[in-house]
Amino acid sequence: VLMALVGELQAVFRRASDCVARIGGDEFAVLLTDTTGAQAFAMADALRQGLYHKSAHDGFHPCAVSVGLVECAQGGLTPTAVIAAVDAALYRAKETRNAVGVGALTAVLATSARLQRSA
Repeated sequence: VLMALVGELQAVFRRASDCVARIGGDEFAVLLTDTTGAQAFAMADALRQGLYHKSAHDGFHPCAVSVGLVECAQGGLTPTAVIAAVDAALYRAKETRNAVGVGALTAVLATSARLQRSA
């Protein structure tokens, strides 16, 4: 399942400026530049839907992806503040599972995804 997630991350975030990094376990961070919040939401939702359908199609139990997303204005924000906002958005998304949660910060965009197995 983790390999399927990596494949979907590579398929969705394929621009030269997209930066995907594994944080640990099944958590990844994606940094997107020159991307609006709406564009990032669409990309995160494509990741979520793609992995869910791919896992079901490949005979696995459908996998849910919860995504925390925050759009950041340039300057003045510490990495710690951005990560905290993304983490809060992620936990809001996890409340419903297989969702994209949008956080409050107001061009660098940060997203964090945590893979979950559907019940």
